[in-house]
This record gives sequence, C-alpha cells and structure tokens, in this order.
Amino acid sequence: MRWGVGVRHLWLVWLGAVGLTIWPGLGLAGTVREPGQAAPSGSESEAAGLAEELPSAGEPGSYSTLQWPVGQFLDYSVDTGILDNPARDNSVVYDAVISVEGSNWLRLYFGKVELEPGSFIRVTSALDGEVQELDAAGLSMWSNTTAYFNGDTVYLEVIAGPQTTRNQVVLERVAVEFGVERGPCAPDDCGICGTDNRVQSSELWTGRLMPVGCTASVYNTQSCLVSAGHCVSGGQATVIQFNVPNSSSNCATVNPPVADQFPIVARQYYDGGIGNDWAVMRTGTNSLGQRPYDRYGAYRPMASSFAPVGAAVAVWGYGVDNNNPTWSQTQQTASGTVGARLGSYYEHNVDVTYGNSGSALIRTSSSEIIGIVTHCSFSCENIATRHDLSNFTNARESLCPTSYCSASSSSTSYEYISRVEVGTIDNPSSSSGYADYTGLSTDMQIGTGYTITVTLSNASSATRGGLWVDWNRDLDFADTGEAITTSWSGGGPYTVVITPPTGAVPGQTRLRVRIQNVNYDPTVQPCGTTSRGEVEDYGVNIVPAPDNTPPSPDPMTWSVPPYAVGTNAISMTATLAVDEQSPPVQYEFEFVSGGSGGTSSGWQLSRDYMDTGLEPNTTYSYRVRARDSASTPNVTGYSTVATAATLANVPAAPTLSSPGPTSMRIDVNPNGNPAYTQFAIMCTGTNPYDLNWLNTWVNASGRPADNPVWRTDAEWGNMLLTGLRPNTTYTFAVKARNLDNIETLLGPGASLATTPAYQPGDMNCDGSINAFDIDGFVLALSNPTEYQQQYPNCNYMLGDINGDGAVNAFDIDPFVDLLTGK
Repeated sequence: MRWGVGVRHLWLVWLGAVGLTIWPGLGLAGTVREPGQAAPSGSESEAAGLAEELPSAGEPGSYSTLQWPVGQFLDYSVDTGILDNPARDNSVVYDAVISVEGSNWLRLYFGKVELEPGSFIRVTSALDGEVQELDAAGLSMWSNTTAYFNGDTVYLEVIAGPQTTRNQVVLERVAVEFGVERGPCAPDDCGICGTDNRVQSSELWTGRLMPVGCTASVYNTQSCLVSAGHCVSGGQATVIQFNVPNSSSNCATVNPPVADQFPIVARQYYDGGIGNDWAVMRTGTNSLGQRPYDRYGAYRPMASSFAPVGAAVAVWGYGVDNNNPTWSQTQQTASGTVGARLGSYYEHNVDVTYGNSGSALIRTSSSEIIGIVTHCSFSCENIATRHDLSNFTNARESLCPTSYCSASSSSTSYEYISRVEVGTIDNPSSSSGYADYTGLSTDMQIGTGYTITVTLSNASSATRGGLWVDWNRDLDFADTGEAITTSWSGGGPYTVVITPPTGAVPGQTRLRVRIQNVNYDPTVQPCGTTSRGEVEDYGVNIVPAPDNTPPSPDPMTWSVPPYAVGTNAISMTATLAVDEQSPPVQYEFEFVSGGSGGTSSGWQLSRDYMDTGLEPNTTYSYRVRARDSASTPNVTGYSTVATAATLANVPAAPTLSSPGPTSMRIDVNPNGNPAYTQFAIMCTGTNPYDLNWLNTWVNASGRPADNPVWRTDAEWGNMLLTGLRPNTTYTFAVKARNLDNIETLLGPGASLATTPAYQPGDMNCDGSINAFDIDGFVLALSNPTEYQQQYPNCNYMLGDINGDGAVNAFDIDPFVDLLTGK
C-alpha cells in the first residue's frame, strides 16, 4: 500500500485541526531535490513544519532526503515557585505527576530553571521505572530538556540541597508521540532496491537521532558522531539513543533505558544538498556520567582513502518499514556496492529508507566510514556524501580534533619557563619554543586543590602567563573551566590552585602552561605561535574523589515490600537509592528465611527482584541493601526484614461419596498445598434447585453457611453433608487461602446426586417391598460393599429395618414381617 500525495496532505491537515504541533524546522521528511538543484545553507534556520509534505513518490532520477521525525510539542505549564530546604539533608520539596493520556512517550522541556548547589530534579517513568536525575549543570548539558521516557506519565520531583533557599523549576511544554494507525510505516519505498533486504542488527557504534528520526555513527574514542547536515540544521535539542528496542505495531517509537541516551552538546554541519550534506557532533554524558564510547567501546573510523566503483559497502541505520511495521526505526543493516564515485558523493544500491539519513556508508573490506547517507531515489541511485569532502574533514578536526592544537613561540631568546612544580612534578628546564613534558605526570583528585608554581627566567613587566587543563579529555582547552588562568603577569614566580571539578573525566589528560610578551601578542590563548615566550605541556592523571558515603537512604527501605506473584514466586522493589558521587547504585536482595527454593539476588542494577522456584503457600523473608560504584563500594545498612507467603495452589475437585437421600460425604483434594493450608467449600450448583444449599458455604457441621468457613484438610476430613434433598444433584468446589489470607479462585467442581427417599426394606429400590427384595437384603447383611456395586442407586442402610443404625441379624424378623404384612 502506498499513500498518494493528497492523502498525506489530508493527514497533515488533520494534525493541524486537532492542535498538534509538528517539530519546528523539521516537517515530516526532507525536501525533494534534483541533483545540482540549489539547497539551503547550514544555518540554524527554522522551517514552517506543517507546510512541508511527506516525501512523494518521484520519478527515476528524483531524490529525497531520508529523515523521519517523530512526535510533537504540547504546551504544559508547571511552575514550582521558589522552593527552600531548611534541613541539613537533601529533601524532596516538590513533586508532580506529568501525564498526557494516550501518548507513547514523554520528554520534558523546561523554561526557567534555578537549582542551587546540591539541588537537582528527578524524573521517573510510571511505566517502567526509568529514572533521570539532573542538576543545574546536567540540565544545561541537556539544553533544559530530559531524556525520552516510555509511557504517558512521569513523576517530576525537585530535591533541594541542604539549607538552600532559591530553587525553582518551570516546565513549559512536553514532547509526545501518539500511536496513529496509518497503515505502512513509510509513505513509499524510496531507497529500496527491489526487495527490501534489510535485517535487524545490534551494533553499538550507530545510534538513532531523536526527534529528527535520523542515524548517526560514533567515529572515534572521543564519542564524536557523524551524520547528515539536514538532520541537525533545525537547531533543536537532539538526543542520540543506542540499544533501541523494537517499535510498537503501529510504528510508534519505543525508547531505550535512560542510560542509553546521550545529549548532543555541540555540532558543525552543512545542509547543502546532494554532495554537501554532512554533520559532526559531540555528545554529552548519560545518567551514569559516560559517553557512548565509554559505555560501549565501539566506533567505526573514518576511511583513509576513497572507495572504488564496485566496492562492497553496507549501511546500518534506523529506517522505517512497510513490510515489518514492528521494526520501524530500529536498527537494521543491508549491503550492496558502490555504483559511481563522483567528486563529492557516492551513488550506491544499498537498501535505505526514511530514518536512514545520516547513516554511515561502510566499506566492507576495512569497516571504515567512506560516506554519509543523505538521499534516496526510486531508480536506486542512493546518495552518500563523501567522507573526504574538505569542509567535512575540516569540521571533524575543528570540533573533534585528533590531537591537541599546536602552540609555540618564534623566539627562545627572551622570557621562558625555567621550572614547574605541581604535585609530584618538579621540572627545571631551559628555553625552547615548545616542550612536551607529558611523560611527567601527577595525580589530581577530583575536588582537591593543588598548588602549581611556575618559575620564569628573563621575564619583564610585559610578561603574561596562562594555564589550561583538559578536564573532559576531548583534546582541546575550550570547555568551561578548562582555562585555569590567563592573567599571570610580571616576573613571577606564578602560583595558582588547580582543583579538578566534579565533571572531570578520570584518566590521563594534559596540562598546558604558556608565557608570552603582551607587547607583541596581547591575548593569552592556549593555541598558536607567539613572538616571544614558551609553552610546556605536562601530564595529569585525574583521580576520582574518595567516596566514603553509602547511597541514600541508609539503611535501605522498601518501595514495595515482598508480595506473592504466584504459587512459586515473590516479587519486591527497593526504594530508589541515590549516590551522586559514585553512580550507578546496585541492590542486593537477601533471602533471610523460609521454605525451600528461596535465593538471594546478588548485586544487580535493577531495584526490582523476583524470587522464583518457591513452594506454594510458604512464607519467605527478605531484606535489601544498596551500594555505590566507588573503587571500594560503600554499602548501606539492610532494610527491615519483610515477609510474604506464596499463593496457595487452586484446589483440585473434591471427592464426593456415600450418597443417601439427604446426605453425602465430601473430601477436599489439597492439590499439593501444605498441610496447614486452609480451605473453604462452596455448593456451586443444584439440580433441581435447592434454595437452602445453592451458592452457600459448608460449615464445620456439614450444613449450609452464608460465609466461608476456613479449615485445613485434616479438619474437614471426610465430612458428612446433611440436610440435602433426595434425588438431587449437588456440585461442590473448593478454594484455598495462603498464610497472608490471599484466597485462590474456586477450583473445579465435583457433582453427585442424593438417592431417592426409598422406604426401609425396599432393597432393590423399585418402590415396593416384596420377594424381589430378599436377595438384596441378604447381600446387605453379608457384604454391604457388594450390595452397593449391584444396587448403585440404593443405600444398604435400607436394610436397617429396626432403625438401630446398623444392618445386622436383628433386622431379619422385622424384614420378614414387612414381606408378610404383619
């Protein structure tokens, strides 16, 4: 099935009519463009989303970009007002439920946010319990937005730092996606070369860009990304996702855990149409303080040369589907060959479609990126911008350099650095334009101050100095806080205290010291060549601050205490534990006591635990504790011990026996439940109708009762039911309850009829007493069991002629009297 342009237009009109806002600057897919046609520049302009149609089914030789945006904005106003916390500990000072009924997912967009040190927000998905915590710096990195949360409801909390007085959060709007049943996920098959040969894949170097519906690839160990320029030209707050789950059956996207989502913090791009459509991006950190390469250890490098025509290539990306809607915008791969190599782009025949914009074109023989997928065509001349395009190459080096920028001075005859002392480094040196002393390294612990002393020779009043440290290890000194000072002046010695900030990335990085003469070079910068002075680089090993504090709460508590989820399983949930210094937090659920089969969880990231393989209706006790991820983990105290009993098995059908005209016996069948299990018996049917018994319970005397009577199997025994009607079928069923008084359903029923109300002496139950009853009477006297087998509708107690409660020789004379009429 393929939509026509008119149908797509009506769909857009409907979206506008119901007040849904399409992503600004995106529309629902890219612009159709001929090769060589003029294209927009890479400015941060915003397009008029609703005016742009879905890509149309073009003629051979026409091209379409391949983004597939998802979701829309809705206004959602929440203002917490000014919040304070006079306590000496963190405290939840505000909470709200954010809900948009029927949405597949939510993302929050904040306006004004003021969070004092120690304060943060916490967002929790009501659907799957995913959590994201963001302080002021984290919100800034995420452009005042959150990750994507599955479901239509999240919980927003503001946790204020100790004794803070001015915290405020203003929520302005939310991004949502509603499940719209619209047939195939894509409007057409642009980019599919005959049969769609894509198959699902799970590479961790390629991710899904949201909300633009594109693909991006990690290409170095700094977690830098490459994609298409038209995927980022709108300037929206973009997130890249990895470990992406399958979509729903109506093509709706499903989001991965928060830890698999990363913000885009910087970008350079050009949206210049075919052959000049590329983007370079830097990622921020996830909820665990990791970048993609830190978390997954995977990337695909840029190729060292171009690929020839006919070279085998492949694409991994997040295209939508028409044949398999449940795979919409999840990772798939296909292979093909290079059909043509032009000056700035390749033509190839790999299957791609909407959502594949920005995918890397990988040369199979080297697993290197040779291009960026940007456009599809119906004649299968799919387009990829070449990786060696000069402005694309320059942008990669500018945004994600492969080495530190060079720095030196032209003359070494004047002021120079003669000694540097910091930590374990004490390095006297002579004059040189640049000196690489990175082989000398000192540890610097996050949060601890270290005094550095720089001694000069030949300095003058015009000498100026600067110091930089690459805290985030991204091979530059341009990030906030990396310029320690640029205001040293005079003959020195120079001193300053260096304190690694909280966000510093542990590991080996670089410290740069520079002096220069401002009469010749007035601005002190970390890069470039000055007329006079010197530059020296040193090594710094960033060490995490010692963490001696366990997560909070300490001791741990229960969010949901243990509870039965079946006859052999108990589930439980710990309170969310918070540890800002050494995340993530792990949880250990300990089996304390109970029946056989109980086990402890071991340390795990999930705060949910289900213990299985347990016995029915048996009590099990548990407690939980948490620990952080410090080098020597800090462990909380255990929670209180909480107890739950597994559910009882539904009883089997009871055994009914020994019917009489007004009685029968019933025996409970426990169906594997322990001996202490209690049961209740109900009469669920009578035929014909018996008002006294129908839908009543059996009491301890075998008579009807209005409410359940709970007794063990031993207490019920082979219970005699009395007060029944003759010649009536009765059905009885049994339910059980466990030690926590949780009841099962009624089990299957058993049915048995009472006997007709025959007179004593009518041993063949034909309604009269005559010679035909003699054989039956003799058999009842001699062998009651054989009698019941030969006369199943009778009761041998009909032979109790004298009414003494037994059939014996004392009944012979009365029986003869009945036969003879005496």
